[in-house]
Amino acid sequence: MVGASLVRSDGHEVPSLGSTTLVHGACPHDCPDTCALVTEVVDGRAIRLTGKADHPVTRGWLCAKVRPYLDRVYHPDRLTTPLRRVGPKGGGGWEPITWDAAIAEIARRWQTIIAEDGGAAILPYSFSGTLGLVQLSVCNQRLWNRMGASGLQRSICGAAAETAVEMTFGARWSPDPADIAHARLIILWGHNPASTSPHVMPFIREAQRAGAHVVVIDPRRTLTARSADQHLRPRPATDGALALGIMHVLFAEELHDEAWLEANTVGWRELRERAAEYPPERVEAITGIAAGEIVALARRYGSTSPALLKFADGVQRHGNGGQTARALSCLATITGQVGTRGGGLGYSTGGYVQWDRKTVGRAGAGPKTPRSVNMNRLGAALTGEVEGPPIRSLYVFCANPAAASPNTAKIIEGLRREDLFTVVHEQFLTDTADYADLVLPATTQLEQVDLHTAYGHRNLQYNARAIDPPGEARSNWDVMRALAGAMGYDDPWFHQGPDEIIADVLEATARTNP
Repeated sequence: MVGASLVRSDGHEVPSLGSTTLVHGACPHDCPDTCALVTEVVDGRAIRLTGKADHPVTRGWLCAKVRPYLDRVYHPDRLTTPLRRVGPKGGGGWEPITWDAAIAEIARRWQTIIAEDGGAAILPYSFSGTLGLVQLSVCNQRLWNRMGASGLQRSICGAAAETAVEMTFGARWSPDPADIAHARLIILWGHNPASTSPHVMPFIREAQRAGAHVVVIDPRRTLTARSADQHLRPRPATDGALALGIMHVLFAEELHDEAWLEANTVGWRELRERAAEYPPERVEAITGIAAGEIVALARRYGSTSPALLKFADGVQRHGNGGQTARALSCLATITGQVGTRGGGLGYSTGGYVQWDRKTVGRAGAGPKTPRSVNMNRLGAALTGEVEGPPIRSLYVFCANPAAASPNTAKIIEGLRREDLFTVVHEQFLTDTADYADLVLPATTQLEQVDLHTAYGHRNLQYNARAIDPPGEARSNWDVMRALAGAMGYDDPWFHQGPDEIIADVLEATARTNP
């Protein structure tokens, strides 16, 4: 396409002065939809970002958060050069420095720390700024494993539910979104996909048009609840009792599939005994849901097929969240819906592809990880809670803990320590970067290569680099490689480019997870 007029996300017309290239990619955000992207590039500049039309989930459209992504890419506040702090932490004073100077300073400080206190005194902190294989998974491990740095327990999001589902089903193998259209009963439990997984909604709408009954169980009147056929509002953190109450009715009225349970489960009779302790009247007192409504939902669930029970991570973010997720997982099995197209349990597809851990992390090349720090207690760890040497250096990427992690006041107290050497690799000056000693400019998704799985569908997606990064911005992996070289690590896998890493991991994974 030559000389055509195109429209930016802000509505302004942009004349095309050269040929247009379409570059395919994947959304990097922590969202189950993991949309397939198409970037329109003219003369090296991205001018439009759309969803891939023939992708089975994206279907040509993007959510309200990602549609204006080019505004982020070309924002005037993007970091384009390394910065060194001038003045007190949090004071806002910075001076530009070269990459060579930044890398050399980091390596020198880390080598001193390792010599005095060991690698445990260095803590990498990252989470879900991207979910890619190269720019997150590999970067979470290779350099730090080689160095013998402290590990990070990344349990801030779905650890309780993930463990519960894997304990119950063996793996997180939810049905494909397209199967939802075949359901005749859909229970969305603590799940608001209209806001948090919008590309699932067309499949739910398709099922509704075909006669499916949609029930939302959520204390709040969410956007999804407004279009449901039924909305039950239990008291917060009582979902486990409600699940047991539904089980009670299913067993008491013999709506369970005993033959299926005998053939496919272990312990269902013990579960029946436990559910017997939760008659609808007791559950009403606990949850605030009328006993009659509990009985009616149980009867509908026990007499409708296919029936899908779908939940998300919000329901497990309280003190008994793991057992709540386990109760929901067990409930999804009682009527024999698992394996029925359109039925069963919907939680996560994240278990279908398990990258070969040895190839991703290369853990055998360095010392054993000396300890693991729970990311939910970062503030406490920075202010002395950890056993062993104190944390003397913090390296932050793909995260902004001063704004997004628990107990931010405690985190900021730790970040203010004058003896803490903090490096932040970011696209912008974030709350965490305000307290850093060095800030390094990072790339966006359009400026790097990666490979993405999804936890809301079963498509594997390659993200091609569409444009050059602004100024001197570098990807996570490029910075890791530079730091490895400065630290004196010459292992061959530190010299791999993103495409080489992807090829190696895919080849190894094909042997271990065919």
